[in-house]
Amino acid sequence: MQTVIYRIKGEPAAIIKNPRVTRRIIDPYVQRRMHYQQQLINQHNERPLLTGAWNLEIHFMFPCKSSHHRSHTDSPSLMCLLRFVDDIAKNIIYTNDCIITEVKMIKEYSHIDPETVLIFNRK
Repeated sequence: MQTVIYRIKGEPAAIIKNPRVTRRIIDPYVQRRMHYQQQLINQHNERPLLTGAWNLEIHFMFPCKSSHHRSHTDSPSLMCLLRFVDDIAKNIIYTNDCIITEVKMIKEYSHIDPETVLIFNRK
């Protein structure tokens, strides 16, 4: 079984659609997205885009904001985080997310450096 792992340093970003925001307002998410995409480009290292069937395991690691641990039910939601991953990975790791046949997502809060870890396993 082939495994490909990517580590995106920095706090995971969630895509939250706000219908009140117009296109004229600069989205603060855009700059962070470009930074995360550059990390993926550097790690993918000009390899061919993934094709065929793959399972994806995603670990979203957030920093604790205080001395007590945050709840795993705190925002952002896993669905918004999944949109973040698809947004930054498309056309860098794969061209179409239909190659992903199974997704396992874990949201963690700890005192380690924040990051998102993508683990692709060929089926």
